[in-house]
Amino acid sequence: MGKQIMAEQNCAGKVSKIKNFFRKMWTYLCRILKKRHNVQEQPNDPEPETTENPWIFATRSIIEQILWQKQDVIREEKEELGGRLTRKQLYRDFKPLIIDTDTPDQVFGEDDDVDQILRQLSPGLNFLEICTNRPEDFVSFTVWLEMEYGLMTRIFPLDAMRESHANVVLDLERQGIMYTDRLMPKVLYVPFYKRRWKIHETAVQTEEEKMQNLDIEVPIGYNVLIVKVDKTLQN
Repeated sequence: MGKQIMAEQNCAGKVSKIKNFFRKMWTYLCRILKKRHNVQEQPNDPEPETTENPWIFATRSIIEQILWQKQDVIREEKEELGGRLTRKQLYRDFKPLIIDTDTPDQVFGEDDDVDQILRQLSPGLNFLEICTNRPEDFVSFTVWLEMEYGLMTRIFPLDAMRESHANVVLDLERQGIMYTDRLMPKVLYVPFYKRRWKIHETAVQTEEEKMQNLDIEVPIGYNVLIVKVDKTLQN
């Protein structure tokens, strides 16, 4: 009887070891699969970034440089117009969609980034869309824009972003995903916070040039463009 009990205990012990072995193998495989999944999903996730963008003051100049470098995208028929266009001509074809900030009133008593950017971009603008979940906050601005420049602004919520007719998207959100998958392939997507705007460290500049201008890397989707920022614009 004792031998039978010992045999049963040994058998149960072996079964338990086998179960533990397969449990560990399953846990290990799940961990490997999860890592592979995270690597594949990584391009769609925003980089952990700073909460500030120190070059908001130069948005107009930066956008004009982006349009200049990407004019093949902005104006496909440029060859029919005799080669490269002027910056003024390119700005006429600039069709921005502003994705509203998800942190309004960043500093009490001061304009937020969206206000500053809209003021810079308004002169000469022929098209404007604003994607926001607080449309009431833009009523006074859109009325002023229509009276001052005769420009009608189209406002719609975030879940209607795919209805946009813009050719450039300026994303002012600080959190969340990049919206590249919601846009047409040729639309230029400029995230102001979801990817870091960096000083172009390999740029060769004299000390005098550094006092006046900085070369910075501006994210365009998952790529970057190098543009110059005039420091005097900050004053």
